[in-house]
Amino acid sequence: FKSKIDSFEEPGKIIFVKFIRKISEKNGEIPETAINLLIELKKFEVIFASYINEIMEKHKELDSKSQTSYKYMAEDLLKRLVGIYNGNEPFKDLTTDVFSFNYSLNEYNTQRIADRIMSELAAIGNGKYTWKLNLWDNIHGVADYQRVSRYLTNGNSAPRPIFGIDNHNILADNIENDPRIIFTKSFRIVNDNVNNIRLRDALSNYDLVTVYGHSLGRADYSYFETFFDKGDLYNSNVRLEFYYYSGETEKDRMINAIKYNKAVNNLLTYYGQTMGTLHGEDIVNKLTLEKRLTVKPNPNFIPTQYSIIH
Repeated sequence: FKSKIDSFEEPGKIIFVKFIRKISEKNGEIPETAINLLIELKKFEVIFASYINEIMEKHKELDSKSQTSYKYMAEDLLKRLVGIYNGNEPFKDLTTDVFSFNYSLNEYNTQRIADRIMSELAAIGNGKYTWKLNLWDNIHGVADYQRVSRYLTNGNSAPRPIFGIDNHNILADNIENDPRIIFTKSFRIVNDNVNNIRLRDALSNYDLVTVYGHSLGRADYSYFETFFDKGDLYNSNVRLEFYYYSGETEKDRMINAIKYNKAVNNLLTYYGQTMGTLHGEDIVNKLTLEKRLTVKPNPNFIPTQYSIIH
Protein backbone atom coordinates (compact mmCIF):
# COMPACT_ATOMS: atom_id res chain seq x y z
CA PHE A 1 0.00 0.00 0.00
CA LYS A 2 2.93 2.33 0.68
CA SER A 3 3.81 2.27 -3.00
CA LYS A 4 0.29 3.39 -3.88
CA ILE A 5 0.60 6.38 -1.58
CA ASP A 6 4.02 7.26 -2.96
CA SER A 7 2.56 7.41 -6.45
CA PHE A 8 0.45 10.38 -5.33
CA GLU A 9 3.39 12.47 -4.16
CA GLU A 10 3.93 15.76 -5.98
CA PRO A 11 5.88 14.38 -8.99
CA GLY A 12 3.11 11.85 -9.59
CA LYS A 13 0.49 14.57 -9.45
CA ILE A 14 2.31 16.60 -12.06
CA ILE A 15 2.58 13.67 -14.44
CA PHE A 16 -1.07 12.82 -13.82
CA VAL A 17 -2.28 16.34 -14.58
CA LYS A 18 -0.15 16.68 -17.69
CA PHE A 19 -1.40 13.34 -18.96
CA ILE A 20 -5.02 14.31 -18.43
CA ARG A 21 -4.49 17.59 -20.23
CA LYS A 22 -3.40 15.80 -23.37
CA ILE A 23 -6.72 13.97 -23.61
CA SER A 24 -9.02 15.82 -25.99
CA GLU A 25 -12.78 16.13 -25.81
CA LYS A 26 -15.12 15.73 -28.73
CA ASN A 27 -18.41 17.59 -28.86
CA GLY A 28 -18.16 18.47 -25.16
CA GLU A 29 -18.13 14.82 -24.02
CA ILE A 30 -15.73 13.53 -21.38
CA PRO A 31 -13.23 11.11 -22.99
CA GLU A 32 -13.52 7.47 -21.96
CA THR A 33 -9.89 7.49 -20.85
CA ALA A 34 -10.62 10.24 -18.33
CA ILE A 35 -13.65 8.35 -17.02
CA ASN A 36 -11.58 5.19 -16.58
CA LEU A 37 -8.94 7.13 -14.67
CA LEU A 38 -11.60 8.57 -12.39
CA ILE A 39 -12.94 5.07 -11.71
CA GLU A 40 -9.46 3.89 -10.73
CA LEU A 41 -9.01 6.96 -8.54
CA LYS A 42 -12.23 6.15 -6.69
CA LYS A 43 -10.97 2.61 -6.05
CA PHE A 44 -7.79 4.04 -4.56
CA GLU A 45 -9.83 6.34 -2.31
CA VAL A 46 -11.71 3.36 -0.86
CA ILE A 47 -8.41 1.63 -0.08
CA PHE A 48 -7.02 4.82 1.42
CA ALA A 49 -10.09 5.19 3.69
CA SER A 50 -9.59 1.63 4.96
CA TYR A 51 -5.95 2.39 5.72
CA ILE A 52 -6.84 5.51 7.72
CA ASN A 53 -9.47 3.57 9.70
CA GLU A 54 -6.94 0.86 10.55
CA ILE A 55 -4.48 3.43 11.87
CA MET A 56 -7.22 5.14 13.89
CA GLU A 57 -8.23 1.81 15.44
CA LYS A 58 -4.64 1.09 16.49
CA HIS A 59 -4.37 4.43 18.29
CA LYS A 60 -7.86 4.51 19.76
CA GLU A 61 -6.95 3.51 23.31
CA LEU A 62 -4.84 5.51 25.75
CA ASP A 63 -1.24 4.29 25.70
CA SER A 64 -0.15 3.18 29.18
CA LYS A 65 3.36 4.64 28.85
CA SER A 66 2.80 7.95 27.09
CA GLN A 67 -0.74 8.50 28.42
CA THR A 68 -1.77 9.60 24.96
CA SER A 69 -4.12 8.52 22.23
CA TYR A 70 -4.91 10.00 18.82
CA LYS A 71 -8.03 11.80 20.04
CA TYR A 72 -6.33 12.92 23.25
CA MET A 73 -3.52 14.52 21.24
CA ALA A 74 -6.05 16.05 18.84
CA GLU A 75 -7.89 17.56 21.80
CA ASP A 76 -4.68 18.91 23.27
CA LEU A 77 -3.73 20.43 19.90
CA LEU A 78 -7.15 22.03 19.48
CA LYS A 79 -6.81 23.69 22.88
CA ARG A 80 -3.38 25.04 22.04
CA LEU A 81 -4.30 26.34 18.58
CA VAL A 82 -7.48 28.00 19.80
CA GLY A 83 -5.57 29.54 22.68
CA ILE A 84 -7.70 28.30 25.56
CA TYR A 85 -4.85 26.53 27.33
CA ASN A 86 -3.72 29.74 28.99
CA GLY A 87 -6.15 30.49 31.77
CA ASN A 88 -4.45 33.68 32.88
CA GLU A 89 -6.86 35.97 31.07
CA PRO A 90 -10.60 35.15 30.91
CA PHE A 91 -12.30 35.08 27.54
CA LYS A 92 -15.98 34.99 26.63
CA ASP A 93 -17.97 34.13 23.53
CA LEU A 94 -15.01 32.61 21.72
CA THR A 95 -16.25 30.55 18.76
CA THR A 96 -14.21 28.39 16.39
CA ASP A 97 -14.68 26.91 12.93
CA VAL A 98 -12.33 24.08 11.91
CA PHE A 99 -11.80 23.30 8.23
CA SER A 100 -9.93 20.02 8.15
CA PHE A 101 -7.99 18.70 5.17
CA ASN A 102 -7.59 15.38 7.01
CA TYR A 103 -9.97 12.43 6.81
CA SER A 104 -9.76 11.03 10.34
CA LEU A 105 -11.76 13.06 12.86
CA ASN A 106 -15.19 14.32 11.83
CA GLU A 107 -18.16 16.40 12.94
CA TYR A 108 -19.45 13.66 15.22
CA ASN A 109 -16.45 12.46 17.24
CA THR A 110 -15.02 15.99 17.52
CA GLN A 111 -18.25 17.21 19.09
CA ARG A 112 -17.54 14.91 22.03
CA ILE A 113 -14.10 16.48 22.30
CA ALA A 114 -15.63 19.95 22.19
CA ASP A 115 -18.20 19.03 24.86
CA ARG A 116 -15.39 17.86 27.15
CA ILE A 117 -13.46 21.10 26.66
CA MET A 118 -16.56 23.19 27.37
CA SER A 119 -17.18 21.17 30.55
CA GLU A 120 -13.65 21.90 31.71
CA LEU A 121 -14.09 25.59 31.05
CA ALA A 122 -17.36 25.62 32.96
CA ALA A 123 -15.62 23.91 35.89
CA ILE A 124 -13.16 26.79 36.16
CA GLY A 125 -16.05 28.78 37.56
CA ASN A 126 -18.20 31.87 37.38
CA GLY A 127 -18.69 31.78 33.63
CA LYS A 128 -15.35 33.50 33.06
CA TYR A 129 -14.56 31.31 30.06
CA THR A 130 -17.05 30.54 27.29
CA TRP A 131 -16.10 28.78 24.06
CA LYS A 132 -17.82 26.60 21.52
CA LEU A 133 -16.95 24.67 18.38
CA ASN A 134 -19.33 25.99 15.77
CA LEU A 135 -18.22 23.86 12.83
CA TRP A 136 -15.91 20.97 12.00
CA ASP A 137 -15.78 20.73 8.23
CA ASN A 138 -14.02 17.78 6.56
CA ILE A 139 -13.40 19.52 3.27
CA HIS A 140 -12.51 16.37 1.30
CA GLY A 141 -14.64 13.68 2.95
CA VAL A 142 -14.11 11.28 5.86
CA ALA A 143 -12.39 7.93 6.20
CA ASP A 144 -15.10 6.50 8.48
CA TYR A 145 -17.79 7.34 5.93
CA GLN A 146 -19.78 4.14 6.46
CA ARG A 147 -20.30 4.77 10.18
CA VAL A 148 -20.94 8.50 9.72
CA SER A 149 -23.63 7.68 7.13
CA ARG A 150 -25.74 6.19 9.92
CA TYR A 151 -26.11 9.64 11.50
CA LEU A 152 -27.24 11.38 8.33
CA THR A 153 -30.88 11.97 7.51
CA ASN A 154 -32.92 11.93 4.29
CA GLY A 155 -31.09 8.88 3.01
CA ASN A 156 -27.86 10.78 2.49
CA SER A 157 -24.54 8.98 2.73
CA ALA A 158 -21.24 10.39 3.96
CA PRO A 159 -18.57 10.86 1.29
CA ARG A 160 -15.38 8.83 1.37
CA PRO A 161 -12.06 10.67 0.97
CA ILE A 162 -11.57 12.38 -2.35
CA PHE A 163 -8.41 13.49 -4.12
CA GLY A 164 -8.26 16.18 -6.73
CA ILE A 165 -6.42 19.07 -8.32
CA ASP A 166 -6.91 22.80 -7.95
CA ASN A 167 -9.09 24.51 -10.55
CA HIS A 168 -7.44 27.92 -10.41
CA ASN A 169 -5.18 27.54 -13.43
CA ILE A 170 -7.68 25.45 -15.37
CA LEU A 171 -10.15 28.32 -15.36
CA ALA A 172 -7.65 30.38 -17.30
CA ASP A 173 -7.72 27.83 -20.13
CA ASN A 174 -10.60 26.66 -22.29
CA ILE A 175 -12.57 25.05 -19.48
CA GLU A 176 -15.44 23.92 -21.70
CA ASN A 177 -13.19 21.46 -23.52
CA ASP A 178 -10.84 20.55 -20.68
CA PRO A 179 -11.30 17.00 -19.32
CA ARG A 180 -9.28 17.93 -16.22
CA ILE A 181 -12.36 19.60 -14.79
CA ILE A 182 -13.75 16.27 -13.49
CA PHE A 183 -10.59 15.85 -11.41
CA THR A 184 -10.72 19.27 -9.74
CA LYS A 185 -11.50 19.39 -6.05
CA SER A 186 -14.42 21.77 -6.50
CA PHE A 187 -16.05 19.48 -9.08
CA ARG A 188 -15.52 16.38 -6.97
CA ILE A 189 -16.88 18.01 -3.82
CA VAL A 190 -20.16 18.64 -5.65
CA ASN A 191 -20.20 15.43 -7.69
CA ASP A 192 -19.42 13.19 -4.69
CA ASN A 193 -21.83 14.99 -2.35
CA VAL A 194 -19.24 16.00 0.22
CA ASN A 195 -21.66 18.63 1.54
CA ASN A 196 -23.80 15.82 2.95
CA ILE A 197 -21.69 15.89 6.13
CA ARG A 198 -21.80 19.64 6.64
CA LEU A 199 -24.26 20.11 9.49
CA ARG A 200 -23.81 23.83 10.17
CA ASP A 201 -22.97 27.04 8.36
CA ALA A 202 -19.59 28.65 8.82
CA LEU A 203 -19.17 31.82 10.86
CA SER A 204 -20.19 34.97 9.04
CA ASN A 205 -17.11 36.80 10.28
CA TYR A 206 -13.89 36.08 12.14
CA ASP A 207 -10.82 37.88 13.42
CA LEU A 208 -8.17 35.12 13.29
CA VAL A 209 -7.24 32.48 10.70
CA THR A 210 -4.95 29.74 12.01
CA VAL A 211 -3.20 27.37 9.58
CA TYR A 212 -1.63 24.21 10.98
CA GLY A 213 -0.06 21.22 9.25
CA HIS A 214 -0.51 22.50 5.71
CA SER A 215 2.25 22.73 3.11
CA LEU A 216 0.54 25.75 1.49
CA GLY A 217 0.93 24.05 -1.88
CA ARG A 218 -0.80 25.47 -4.92
CA ALA A 219 -3.20 22.49 -5.02
CA ASP A 220 -5.28 24.09 -2.24
CA TYR A 221 -4.82 27.72 -3.21
CA SER A 222 -8.49 28.23 -4.07
CA TYR A 223 -9.48 27.47 -0.47
CA PHE A 224 -7.12 30.08 0.94
CA GLU A 225 -8.37 32.57 -1.60
CA THR A 226 -11.92 31.97 -0.40
CA PHE A 227 -11.00 32.39 3.27
CA PHE A 228 -8.99 35.55 2.60
CA ASP A 229 -11.74 37.05 0.45
CA LYS A 230 -14.40 36.31 3.05
CA GLY A 231 -12.35 38.05 5.72
CA ASP A 232 -11.54 41.00 3.42
CA LEU A 233 -7.95 40.36 4.39
CA TYR A 234 -6.40 43.47 2.88
CA ASN A 235 -8.80 46.01 4.40
CA SER A 236 -9.86 44.33 7.64
CA ASN A 237 -8.21 43.58 10.99
CA VAL A 238 -8.19 39.81 10.41
CA ARG A 239 -4.99 38.23 11.72
CA LEU A 240 -3.16 35.24 10.22
CA GLU A 241 -1.02 32.73 12.07
CA PHE A 242 0.82 29.83 10.44
CA TYR A 243 2.37 26.86 12.23
CA TYR A 244 5.12 24.64 10.82
CA TYR A 245 7.19 21.64 11.91
CA SER A 246 10.50 23.01 13.18
CA GLY A 247 12.70 19.88 13.12
CA GLU A 248 14.99 18.13 15.60
CA THR A 249 18.35 19.84 15.05
CA GLU A 250 19.35 23.49 15.04
CA LYS A 251 20.12 23.30 11.33
CA ASP A 252 16.75 21.69 10.56
CA ARG A 253 14.96 24.38 12.56
CA MET A 254 16.70 27.09 10.58
CA ILE A 255 16.03 25.46 7.19
CA ASN A 256 12.39 24.63 7.96
CA ALA A 257 11.72 28.15 9.23
CA ILE A 258 13.14 29.66 6.03
CA LYS A 259 11.21 27.24 3.79
CA TYR A 260 7.88 27.80 5.49
CA ASN A 261 8.24 31.55 5.73
CA LYS A 262 8.97 31.51 2.00
CA ALA A 263 5.84 29.41 1.38
CA VAL A 264 3.73 31.85 3.40
CA ASN A 265 5.22 34.78 1.52
CA ASN A 266 4.54 33.12 -1.85
CA LEU A 267 0.95 32.29 -0.91
CA LEU A 268 0.12 35.81 0.23
CA THR A 269 2.01 37.52 -2.59
CA TYR A 270 0.17 35.42 -5.18
CA TYR A 271 -3.12 36.26 -3.48
CA GLY A 272 -2.25 39.96 -3.48
CA GLN A 273 -1.49 39.87 -7.19
CA THR A 274 -4.91 38.40 -7.96
CA MET A 275 -6.87 40.88 -5.87
CA GLY A 276 -7.11 43.47 -8.61
CA THR A 277 -6.69 46.27 -6.09
CA LEU A 278 -4.05 48.96 -5.83
CA HIS A 279 -0.91 47.82 -3.97
CA GLY A 280 -2.27 44.30 -3.52
CA GLU A 281 1.18 42.93 -4.27
CA ASP A 282 2.41 44.56 -1.03
CA ILE A 283 -0.01 42.63 1.17
CA VAL A 284 2.81 40.86 3.07
CA ASN A 285 4.35 44.20 4.07
CA LYS A 286 0.94 45.53 5.07
CA LEU A 287 0.13 42.51 7.25
CA THR A 288 3.58 42.60 8.86
CA LEU A 289 3.48 46.31 9.68
CA GLU A 290 0.00 45.96 11.15
CA LYS A 291 1.15 42.97 13.25
CA ARG A 292 -1.43 40.74 11.61
CA LEU A 293 0.94 38.00 10.37
CA THR A 294 2.67 35.39 12.53
CA VAL A 295 4.70 32.32 11.50
CA LYS A 296 5.83 30.03 14.32
CA PRO A 297 6.79 26.41 15.14
CA ASN A 298 4.12 23.86 16.00
CA PRO A 299 3.06 23.87 19.66
CA ASN A 300 4.59 21.06 21.69
CA PHE A 301 2.34 18.31 23.01
CA ILE A 302 2.60 18.01 26.77
CA PRO A 303 0.34 15.49 28.57
CA THR A 304 -1.78 17.48 31.01
CA GLN A 305 -4.44 14.95 32.00
CA TYR A 306 -7.08 17.08 30.34
CA SER A 307 -6.24 20.11 32.47
CA ILE A 308 -6.61 23.47 30.79
CA ILE A 309 -4.84 25.57 33.42
CA HIS A 310 -1.37 24.34 34.32
